[in-house]
Order: sequence, then C-alpha cells, then structure tokens
Amino acid sequence: MSTSNADRAHAKTFSPSKADIWLSCTAQPAFKDSLGLTDTSSEAADLGTAAHELLEVALTTEMHPRKFKGKTFNGRFVADDRMINGVAICYEWVQTKVLQGYKLHAERRLIIAVTGEVGTTDITLWNPTTKHLIVGDYKNGSGYIVDPKKNRQMRLYACGTCDADRLWGKFDRLTLVIFQPNVAEEPQEWEDSPAGLENFRRKVGEIVDRIKAGKTKFAPSEKACRWCPAKAQCKSYATFAIAAAALDFEQVVGANGVATPSCQSLTLTEIVNIYRNMGTVYTFLKSVNSYLYSEALAGRTPPGLKLVETSADRKWRNEGDVMEALHRLGFKPDDYAPRSVVGLGAVETLLKSKKMKPAERSKVISSLTIKPDGRPTLADAEDPRPAYSKGDFPPLEAEL
Repeated sequence: MSTSNADRAHAKTFSPSKADIWLSCTAQPAFKDSLGLTDTSSEAADLGTAAHELLEVALTTEMHPRKFKGKTFNGRFVADDRMINGVAICYEWVQTKVLQGYKLHAERRLIIAVTGEVGTTDITLWNPTTKHLIVGDYKNGSGYIVDPKKNRQMRLYACGTCDADRLWGKFDRLTLVIFQPNVAEEPQEWEDSPAGLENFRRKVGEIVDRIKAGKTKFAPSEKACRWCPAKAQCKSYATFAIAAAALDFEQVVGANGVATPSCQSLTLTEIVNIYRNMGTVYTFLKSVNSYLYSEALAGRTPPGLKLVETSADRKWRNEGDVMEALHRLGFKPDDYAPRSVVGLGAVETLLKSKKMKPAERSKVISSLTIKPDGRPTLADAEDPRPAYSKGDFPPLEAEL
C-alpha cells in the first residue's frame, strides 16, 4: 500500500513517546507547529540516552553492564556505578526471561501500522510456547514516576510488535513492564489482554483519522501537558493549571464593596488538593519563565521585562597557584587541601587491583559500609514505592 504525502507529513505527529500528548490533546500538534516549536533535549534526557545505549550493548553482547564501566556513551557520559547499577536491574531481569525460553529483541525499530509512525522498543520478549508477549521500557529519570498501567507509549510498541511479528490473534498474555531503577528497584508490571490491546488500537485509529481531518480540540491535563513545548503559550493549559490547585477561592465583599479574602480555614481536603496539584502550577510557571527568558536571549525582550546580570561567587583562577602561594606563606597542606577517604566506587577499584575475588571484595565492602534509612517524603497514594514504616519520624523537611 502506497503512502500519501499527507500521511508522511503527519508521521512525526504520532510519535509513541508523545502519545500521552496527541492522544489526549488532539489540537496540540497543529498548535505547536503554528508556533514553530520543536522538541528539545535536556541534560537528563541525554543522560537517559546514554543509559539506553549501555543497556542495548549489554543485551546484544550478552555481557553484564559492569563490563562496560568507564566506557563513554552518548558521546560524553561515562558509565559509572549509578548508571551501571540501574541498567543491571533491567539486564538481569531480561536474562532470567531469556533462560526461560523467551526470544529477545533489544532496541528494535518498528513501523506501527495504526499510526504509520516508527517507534523503537527497548525490550520485547516472546515465548511461543506460553504465547506470552512482554514489552519493556527503561526509564532513567526519577522526577516523574512512569506507570505501566494502560501506558499508551508501550501499548503502541506492543501494536508495532504484533504488526511486525504477525502476532495478532496469536498471543494469550501481554505484560507491560517499566524499569525505573532511580524510583523503584523492582520492575513495575501490568497485565494487558489481547482484547484490551485491540480496543486500544481501534481508538487510536479513530483519533489519528480525526487529527488528519483537522477535527481537533484542546484537552489540557497534567499528563498531556507535562512535556508539551507549547504549554507556556497555551491559554487552555494556563486556565487548567490555575484551576487545578483550586487557587480561586470564594471571596467576601465588605461594606465598602472591596473584595477581601475569606477568613475561613481551608479544609484538609482543599489543602491536599493544592498539594497534589502544585506540580501542575509549578510546571506552568516554570514553562512561562523559560519561554520569556529564551525570547529575551534571542533579542525579543518582552515589554516590561529586561535581562540583568546576576551576582556570581568568586572562584580560584588556578588551584595549583593557590596551593603554591599558601605553601610559600607557611601553611601546611592539611590547612588548605584537607584529605578525605575516596568514594565507594574508587575503593572497589582499588580492591580489584589486588586481584581479590568478587566474594572477598563484597565481604570487605559490607564490613565497612552501611545503608542509612531514607527520610520520609510525601507522595501520591498511587506511588509504587512502599509506604514509610520506620517508626519515629525525623523532623519534617518539606519538598517542593
């Protein structure tokens, strides 16, 4: 079947990784294009790409991620203990499935028929004996918890896998798995069904047709707008963000006709509502600041604003010159360059240089280290992490 120019023009609209945007807010793609906006990367996203590269090379070579310690990924990120430990959780889980008879595809590019878009799955596992399909996605971030339940991105990957391998009507089970080691050490799983996936595919097809026909509407939500580059200029999102935290409380009009804030106390329900939605307002305000700042940097300073220079702390021109000068003045090295024990990773490297066996190294490290309890922090009730139950609570340190 040939592909029309219109279909090719819309292909970038239906990116699986942006599915929460265009499947909810169908007006977003055209609105973003009208503003001339493009998706940009970030330091966290670039680091995530590096972790994905480490995972891919480990899975394709069947070599544990530890074998690649010190190697550079995505051009500039060195595989350190944090990256390796996170990727290892996913690698070891996948290898267990492979030993159970599952066929693995890592970083597989697929054409998703219902959208015409290309997507890349991190992990697909297929067991022809049990007719069980597993689609896994590795998430390196920690600021936003990704839930596999009815995950649109992963469901699109599952559709693409069924298209490529002709599995429609042949699989009995579908499991979506999120690996997010910087949030939860255990993979988060959700069981989908053949009927559920086919129903999802049908609804996606209907939405794709509406977008192509221009029958769209704005539908702001926390999930749909979180990664939208147009949210700073979107009136629908501004209205949603302000309303979400219930900041527009009823006011009392005094005898002089001036509205004054109500002196009634907020209910606990209202306070919880503000807390649960403050991230939406914060994200909105942050996006407005970022947009205005970028406009000013580009020479289009918004009326009523200006760029100013902030104060900066002084720093040494050259630390070697500093140490030499202080040495000449009679100070001892511990006075100006106090020493401290190197980090855990460096000690492990030292132990390896002694050609110690892994069990011996582990025994030494275990005898010298402790893992303190993490401090409690508020989270939504649906957060996958277990509830805090360590007894006495330490002094409150609120997180914003």
